[in-house]
Amino acid sequence: MEDVLAVAGAVAVGDEIRHGPSCKARLDNHNVPSNVTKDNTNIQMLRILRCVRPSINYHHIPINRTQRMPLVTINTSIIESLKKAGVIPDVLDPFDATAMVNVTYGNKDVTLGNKLSVDETQKQPDLRIIPEGEDDATYSLILTDPDAPSREDPKWAQYIHWGVSGVKFGNIESFAAKAAESGELGPIDFSGFKTLKPYEGPAPPEKTGFHRYCFILLREPASGKVPELPKERKQWEGVREWAKKGELEPVGANFFYCQNDKQ
Repeated sequence: MEDVLAVAGAVAVGDEIRHGPSCKARLDNHNVPSNVTKDNTNIQMLRILRCVRPSINYHHIPINRTQRMPLVTINTSIIESLKKAGVIPDVLDPFDATAMVNVTYGNKDVTLGNKLSVDETQKQPDLRIIPEGEDDATYSLILTDPDAPSREDPKWAQYIHWGVSGVKFGNIESFAAKAAESGELGPIDFSGFKTLKPYEGPAPPEKTGFHRYCFILLREPASGKVPELPKERKQWEGVREWAKKGELEPVGANFFYCQNDKQ
């Protein structure tokens, strides 16, 4: 189990997901461990994990054939990180993390609580998400700051920095096929989805310490209808209440810390 967590956790928190030309070869059937049946969804996820982390010896990963490996094993490390940082319960209630949310600002990865500068995070980041395998599901992505203007006095919280809805990934099989065809896991193109709130980079006030900037991925209801976000970015109801109102279910998260240079 520790080996599995190490692999899934490394991908989830943003280790290198920029791949070389040999990625396509690493997705071939002959590279799949013998303890995985070819009709099992695990084979697809292992192909993806082999692509993003080729240095890991996946033949030594223990696998329960009745479960999709990442859906079971990434949950613990992600939830523990969110609880340690207070994202649970400040932003979300406990949930099952069934999708990996990788966020990259230029060459800087968001790694479940690392520190990034204001300058590094002003442009909309690249996202690579390994989906949970729901064929027809659509998703919303929210970036929120629960620490506005400060964690000690969050009277402006939450502050919404980004909102997108109607995001569709397809199932794991199609996801793996795309990775095999292109030789890499490219970032999501958000241009074809509905923008609920344009991206706005962090701007924490002076002398307010570190703010938590939280990326939350939520599965939308079957209707695909989600509540609009308010016109004002600050003091919105927050992810938890917004999700409950629209019957959205959190499935993945990532976050980073950022503060003003003047402290």
